[in-house]
Amino acid sequence: MNEQRAQAYVNLIEQLLACTDDEELNNILQANQELIDHQFLQVMENYGTGLEEQGNNNPVALLRNMAQQLREYLNSQARTIEEYQGFLLEVLQAEAEINDGRAIITDNDYYYKNMQYKVSLKQTEEGYAVWCPGLPGCASQGTTKEEALNNIQDAIVSYLEVAEELNQGVESCYVEVELNHA
Repeated sequence: MNEQRAQAYVNLIEQLLACTDDEELNNILQANQELIDHQFLQVMENYGTGLEEQGNNNPVALLRNMAQQLREYLNSQARTIEEYQGFLLEVLQAEAEINDGRAIITDNDYYYKNMQYKVSLKQTEEGYAVWCPGLPGCASQGTTKEEALNNIQDAIVSYLEVAEELNQGVESCYVEVELNHA
């Protein structure tokens, strides 16, 4: 866990402790869903222990109760990698079927809209060359900038579909990468 994320956890805990009613609490949790994970629960526990050691027992019970409820929520939302990959494949297929490349597909509390990939454009004598640096070998072209961008959208969808097919039956996992921009 990086320093920035740890500070975000502490800030969220302090916001939760300052809540005056359940509606405010729910609004804060909804607005910070990306921070609600098992590491956050551990930070909550450590924060509560620190308060307890300082003799400030009132918020400790509240923190532990919230942590327990959030733990139950996270455990009920757990999915296997295969289920998640299947869901992402549905998203990609739906986006490929819709002309403007936009789709909203819901799976319980998950909402996805407009996956974005950075693309690079270069004007050539024939029009425009376009490629996606994040997907090696994924490139296209067009006589106009608009045509090139439409073509790269199709190329990205096709690229991802082929990548999914090639990875059938192969063990997969996710890794978190921290980018440090100077």
